[in-house]
Amino acid sequence: MKRRALYLASALLVFWGLALAAYVAEKINQERFASGERAVVLHGLTVVRDALESNLNSDIQLVKGMVGVIALEPTLSQDRFELAARSLFSGPTQLRNIGAAPDMVIRLMYPLQGNERAVGLDYRTAPGQFAAVERARVSRQIVLAGPLNLVQGGVGLLARLPVYLPDSKGEEYFWGIVSAAIDAEKLFASSGLHNDALPVEIAIRGKDAKGVDGAVFFGRPELFEANPVLATIHVPQGSWQIAATPRGGWSAEPDNLVLLRLGFALVALMVAGAFFILARALMLASRATERAESSRRQLSATLENTPNVAIQWFDAQGLVIYWNRASEKLYGWPQEEATGKRLDQLIFSGEEAARWRSALTALNANGPSLGPSEFVTRTRDGEVRWVESTAFMIPGDNDASRILVCMDVDITNRKLAEKKVADFNRDFEAFLNQTTDFMYFKDAESRFRFCSQTMADITGHAHWRDMIGKHDREVFPADTARLYEEEEYPVFTEGKPLLGKIEPYYAVDGQLGYVETNKWPLFDEEQRVVGLFGISRNISERVRNEEELRQYRQHLEELVDRRTAELAVAKEAAEAANVAKSAFLANMSHEIRTPLNAITGMTHLIRRSGLEPEQMKRLDRLELAGEHLLEIINAILDLSKIEAGKFTLEAAPLRVDSILGNVAAILRDRVQAKHLTLNTEPGPGLPPLLGDATRLQQALLNYVTNAIKFTDEGIITMRASLVEEDADSVLLRFEVEDTGIGIAEDDLPRLFGAFEQADNSTTRKYGGTGLGLDITRKLAHLMGGDAGAFSLPGQGSTFWLTARLKKGQAGDAPTDGESLAGADEILRRDYPNRRILLVDDEPINQLIAQAMLDDVGLLVDTADDGVAALHMLGGKAYDLILMDMQMPRMDGLTATRKIRTMPQGGSVPILAMTANAFAEDKARCLEVGMNDFIAKPVDPEHLYAMLVKWLRRAAG
Repeated sequence: MKRRALYLASALLVFWGLALAAYVAEKINQERFASGERAVVLHGLTVVRDALESNLNSDIQLVKGMVGVIALEPTLSQDRFELAARSLFSGPTQLRNIGAAPDMVIRLMYPLQGNERAVGLDYRTAPGQFAAVERARVSRQIVLAGPLNLVQGGVGLLARLPVYLPDSKGEEYFWGIVSAAIDAEKLFASSGLHNDALPVEIAIRGKDAKGVDGAVFFGRPELFEANPVLATIHVPQGSWQIAATPRGGWSAEPDNLVLLRLGFALVALMVAGAFFILARALMLASRATERAESSRRQLSATLENTPNVAIQWFDAQGLVIYWNRASEKLYGWPQEEATGKRLDQLIFSGEEAARWRSALTALNANGPSLGPSEFVTRTRDGEVRWVESTAFMIPGDNDASRILVCMDVDITNRKLAEKKVADFNRDFEAFLNQTTDFMYFKDAESRFRFCSQTMADITGHAHWRDMIGKHDREVFPADTARLYEEEEYPVFTEGKPLLGKIEPYYAVDGQLGYVETNKWPLFDEEQRVVGLFGISRNISERVRNEEELRQYRQHLEELVDRRTAELAVAKEAAEAANVAKSAFLANMSHEIRTPLNAITGMTHLIRRSGLEPEQMKRLDRLELAGEHLLEIINAILDLSKIEAGKFTLEAAPLRVDSILGNVAAILRDRVQAKHLTLNTEPGPGLPPLLGDATRLQQALLNYVTNAIKFTDEGIITMRASLVEEDADSVLLRFEVEDTGIGIAEDDLPRLFGAFEQADNSTTRKYGGTGLGLDITRKLAHLMGGDAGAFSLPGQGSTFWLTARLKKGQAGDAPTDGESLAGADEILRRDYPNRRILLVDDEPINQLIAQAMLDDVGLLVDTADDGVAALHMLGGKAYDLILMDMQMPRMDGLTATRKIRTMPQGGSVPILAMTANAFAEDKARCLEVGMNDFIAKPVDPEHLYAMLVKWLRRAAG
């Protein structure tokens, strides 16, 4: 009984021991299973989180580079912005666009195409975005907003970076916002979140970087209530929380729980009866094999479903015997095609294949594992991918049965990011080596972190890297270092920039120079000053130039003052000479015209009284001499006024054919006297034109008069032609061709000079002043044209001029001229006994004018000056007044003003008849109220025409 009890007690103890061991083993198995399952989930979660965090931080670092560009060039244009931003998009990136918003309004964008709707967006009017933008501005830190709907379409994350720049006073001001849109879907996809082969289900919350308090923006919100594996993704000014569970949820119990319980039951049965030992052993062996197979299947499933780790097994000959799905995805080779091939046939070529074989040799010789090592591989499509490879051996019964396991992780994006950083460092170092400015960064202890090569040069260092870690006191003289410490003290302690300070420096060779210095504080995330950035621009040349310029300016001012005084004296002298010249010409004109008026008037009166033929010839010579003298006077006066710049042209309606006809009519008698023929060719059809018909006629008269003078027989031809026409004007060419003596080619160039003739000798045959052609060319220049001639000696000459005339309106018509054929007969017939008041202080002029007026039946009263004229107007009415300008007691201008104030003098026509023949004299007469102007010497036909004109108007 005791033994049986002992056996029973022992059996019970064994039973209860087995039961307790089974319970503990089941708990341990449950915890190990749960831990293993969570470890697998954690691994998948870690891979996703690292990829997501790496991609996001890589994009944000790229955007920070644009802030530095804006700090160097705050007013950059769209073109400059695109040039700077283009490099950020050159490689794999999740950036969708990057924009800059000066003063909170998006004005710069890259790429512009497809993002036009975003340009012009004012954040202050976008409630969904303003809060995040304002938080970035106030905090002066990066704010990550979203995911949210973008203006240009789609969903994205918006990274807002505030930009603060120093103003001219050294104080920082808010420049604006640099905003980058990160394509959310592309970010999630590139981080593996949309990978259907991912063994875990992912959910992310923390919209707008609010962590656990933020909304769920990826995955199912219920996932956070399903006991997930949690991790934190740190983003600017906040975080995201990422949750993961196995796809399909957590397993309720371990899949080997039944086996475990059966195992303990078998152990109990083995203890209960020895006869069951062999059967139990066989059963356990069988079930162990099943468990091994199950474990193999679990391992295979794990290998197949690991999304971001490409796993391959190789035999001793290096041939693929296993190729998981991640390998298929990474390299593009399906397992069926990869099996049985070597890696140099699949993914390696050239040097990389040799490196791989060397690594395998080292693995066989030195240890159980290799790596991690980086290799450049190629996909089936030839795309280059960087991988980080780890390899180890699984031992076998012999060397031939060993298995080589390789695990590859795609690090292409990381390598590209590293390349961008390396490129930036290379470019930045090149900038430091090549810039001509003195640039430097210092840490909080005022030691150089890095600087430009120019700083190294002036401090005697071979390379700027030699200055890293050094203090100003180690590279500059003591006084200079102390000066720099004093000016940098407020930058470090108060965060105030130092701007625009001009200070001297001494180079290694002792040469004095000047720099313009700006220094800005550098802040960390908590707005603490952790260093400074400085730029000192060499302005030595500018300072020297400014000093030289100041000296030159001072000297120039002295010269200008002295020259101004000299010019003032010269100007006064010139003005006085000009006034004297004008007065002399006016007096000369008046004094010559007055006796000429008597000569021509007397000639006219004598001719009308009847003479003997011989006396008539003498009278013709006298009249011709008077006309010649008048032409000389007019030519001298015209030339003087042109040279003085006081010659003005009229812009009145004219007809070219009328001008040609007038010239022919005026010179008809002279042509007939020399038995010549004067032809006028028909002109072109022209629109209404505006110009000075009198001056055009004067120029043509000069040409035709010369042609008559130098042609003894033959034909003289006048013609006009159209040279060019535009919307506002026409250019006409006038020609006078003769068959006269011609001009030598050597004499042509000087013909159009003042007082020049082809023959200037004292024995010349033909007379003349030589002024006509000079005046003609000057008139042509005033009319926008030119004048010239071509000739053959003995065959004749052609003189031409061009003039640009403005186009007039369709209704414009030339005004009546001052000549009227048969005017004397009209006066006798229509206006007999009309009373005329003649006001002139010269008795001879009174006599001539009165005789001319008596001859056409007019009644004439004379007054010697303006006082007498006013007295006579007070007692008698007159139909017309002829008024001289220069008279004693009261001149004609004063008398006219007073007449116009009299009741009977408001409407009576007053015509100036004076030897003051300048245009200014005519203007003065019209200004005081005279109706028209007649210059002395008086031409009877012209006088009669003027009388008819104004008597008709007075009669209504």
